[in-house]
Amino acid sequence: MRAARVLALSLALSLAGCGSTLQGGRVKQGKLKLYDGPTRPREETVTVRCDRCGFFAVDGRTITGSKDRTVRFGRSVTLLPGRHVFDVELPAERLGACSGSTSSAELAADVRAGRSYVVRTVVECEAATMDYEFWLWMEDETSGEVVSGEPPA
Repeated sequence: MRAARVLALSLALSLAGCGSTLQGGRVKQGKLKLYDGPTRPREETVTVRCDRCGFFAVDGRTITGSKDRTVRFGRSVTLLPGRHVFDVELPAERLGACSGSTSSAELAADVRAGRSYVVRTVVECEAATMDYEFWLWMEDETSGEVVSGEPPA
């Protein structure tokens, strides 16, 4: 059962230093614009946000959010519709007694224009053994439909 849960998400290795630095991603009202060109109407774009997690990279491009180009976890991104791969970081404080470092996973999803999506996580920690499991999935914010990953049963 545990293996099935772990297989429901694709655990990735730490991604620090991997991928190219995002160029042209503008911070606007807490959202990163992850497409080139002028700002497009909401009906032509997609918003994806993390609930209690953060994006380390999208489509292999590291998200940076400060003048000195240090990595910052993005909480909300605006992008064009289509298939995207999100490298999601779960902060150490979410792991409770099992903390010590962040955990990451990769989540791929097909997202549609004019929609908003949320990445959700659930963590279970066994303090006695320091083992933990976490589930990662994306759902449409309006309908609640799961579009990628698998929530816990």
